[in-house]
Amino acid sequence: IPSFNPTLFQRVLIAKNVNQAKQSFILSSFISFLIYTMSVFIGIMTLAYSPSLETNQVLPHAIETFSFPVLKGFIIIGILAMIMSTADSWLNTGSTIFAYDICKPLGFLLVDELKVSRLFSIFLGVSSILIALYTNTILEISLMAGNFYMPIVTVPLIFGLFGYRTSERVVLISMLLSVTTVVVWKLVIQSHTGVDSVIPGVITSFFSLFCLKYFFDKDSVQDSQVFYKTKRQTIAKRISYRGKPFNFFDYCI
Repeated sequence: IPSFNPTLFQRVLIAKNVNQAKQSFILSSFISFLIYTMSVFIGIMTLAYSPSLETNQVLPHAIETFSFPVLKGFIIIGILAMIMSTADSWLNTGSTIFAYDICKPLGFLLVDELKVSRLFSIFLGVSSILIALYTNTILEISLMAGNFYMPIVTVPLIFGLFGYRTSERVVLISMLLSVTTVVVWKLVIQSHTGVDSVIPGVITSFFSLFCLKYFFDKDSVQDSQVFYKTKRQTIAKRISYRGKPFNFFDYCI
């Protein structure tokens, strides 16, 4: 769930039913395992040959040392294709989310949503280039993205999967508070405490979703109580269905 990003969710929605999505996950898990295993093996092999090598020079050194001229060309072409494909998916997802899932709930009336998406994709691309120039390693970029992604996306997503109901306004305010916490902690407090900003960001997102609901969304509190009562009754019926012994995997499926 923590790495269930929007680009992956777009591909899940393409599936015609749940079984096809499940089969896709199973197949992709094996393929991903092979890819990650090969990547780790290349890193270990490079470290064994050059222990003093800097982290941002591992991939160029591996390509230069363990490949021949023709293979180098194919590797570079493959890397460029992966970068372009990934960047295209994220730009498309980010611009669509901004136009449809952020501007609309906030009440902004957009005359041309497609034009707004295109302009935001340009802004997103330029911002990504600046962030890439600002950081030194890919790991640093990944950690920076995780600091914002975990509080903003993972916590509300898990709440939603467990049936927690609230309004769009509460979720957006919680996201804004989480972003503010991460930025302030990273710029002011992190250097003094040594604690990464993702921890206070997740805590802020967790508690703000609970507290803000009772301040701004009191009507949904009663709806949630009815929902949870119905959910408990449904679970009890499924567990005691026809007197069969409870099977956790059958229940999940």
